[in-house]
Amino acid sequence: LTGLPLDTPIYFRIRSVNNICGKSLNSSFNSNTTVWNGSTWSNGLPDLTKYVTINGNYDMTTLPSIDACTLQVNNGRTLTVTAGKYVNVQNKVIVQSLGLLEVLNDGSLVQVSDGISNIGNITFERTTQLRLSDYVYWSSPVNNFPLYSVSPNTPSGSIYNWKTTLLNSNGGQGNWQLVNENMIAGKGYAIRGPVGFTDGAPQNLTATFIGVPNNGIITFPI
Repeated sequence: LTGLPLDTPIYFRIRSVNNICGKSLNSSFNSNTTVWNGSTWSNGLPDLTKYVTINGNYDMTTLPSIDACTLQVNNGRTLTVTAGKYVNVQNKVIVQSLGLLEVLNDGSLVQVSDGISNIGNITFERTTQLRLSDYVYWSSPVNNFPLYSVSPNTPSGSIYNWKTTLLNSNGGQGNWQLVNENMIAGKGYAIRGPVGFTDGAPQNLTATFIGVPNNGIITFPI
């Protein structure tokens, strides 16, 4: 503002707009919440406008999928996402240190907003079928998961990633290289079947990933 006398009063109006997705990042107050106590919801069914708190065990073996603005799993409580079910979260996933969010094989954790920093570890299972000499290409849904923990009984000499700049036997570029690291978001790893499997009928291998779930648009240089 220019051209006004110095003693001119100036008034500002601050308008509070309810966050359609629940609790403000800068305030602990939120009237749009619902809490599961183990048998009922405190404020109606969860949806994408509500801050959803799991304060009692919730097992989707018998209970429906959940939509939430932000999802929080409290200490001592377990949220189990079973095959064909999902948790669909607009914003953040928060798992307190003694809480458990487990996503079983063929269950899904979906986050709508990109670039959200999640808090706390989840457990995420995926099952594949393979033989001893088969390779499966894996990528991690969580941050910094140890590569050798995907299939602990696979020898370290049978875990690779594809390196585009390595020379190959054909005189070109692109070759497999042995690797041992915490898995990098967006990077793929080829892991052979574990010791104890055979080259007969395929067997189930379940990988259990534990860590803070990755989120957002992930790019990886080729």
